[in-house]
Amino acid sequence: MTRKGKLITLAMRRSGGGVSYVNPAYTSQRCHACGHIEAANRPDRDTFQCLSCGHAACADHNAALNILYLGRKARTGGHPEMACESNPVAGRKQEEDGSSPRANAA
Repeated sequence: MTRKGKLITLAMRRSGGGVSYVNPAYTSQRCHACGHIEAANRPDRDTFQCLSCGHAACADHNAALNILYLGRKARTGGHPEMACESNPVAGRKQEEDGSSPRANAA
């Protein structure tokens, strides 16, 4: 890990947060809307146009949404649709049942 990565991780831990490292492979070619991956989805550096569903977006924004999706998937045990600090088994925010470290610290 780089020095910058270590500092970011340390700062997040001190503030009660966390950092998830994800594999960025194909995030610039994957459609955030439908999941289709194809190199031709990127007709140029700045544009994303899905050849499967027609979704169009700024290429950087589309890739950022894919990285966010992968990070949420890593943090929630494979349930990216759930927000951080959610309990995938109980299906509710941990703050509601008092099991969150943040809820106990407050």
